[in-house]
Amino acid sequence: MPHERFHKKMKKLSNEDYNHMIKVANELLERRDENDFRFVQERDDSKYAGGFAEVQAHMNHEEFYTYLAQGEFILRVEEALKKDYKKAYEIFDEIRNACKLK
Repeated sequence: MPHERFHKKMKKLSNEDYNHMIKVANELLERRDENDFRFVQERDDSKYAGGFAEVQAHMNHEEFYTYLAQGEFILRVEEALKKDYKKAYEIFDEIRNACKLK
């Protein structure tokens, strides 16, 4: 399962990289948009629409990346990761490509 492979690759990161990824996930999950709504939201057509992926990501920040890799969050989430957290995006994208979650 690509989702589980993603978790295994995350666990193999150095402590520094892993902690950075978790910190970034937390920052994005806590971010609010210009209207003070949650920045990280599931797509309307997400198979997890209703908040499941968001709740899982809050409970385990690794899940933020697995669901992002599966395309479950609205586009602005990946765009913000790419623009504002370049190192985290590079790690994320490398793992996503290795797990074929694109």
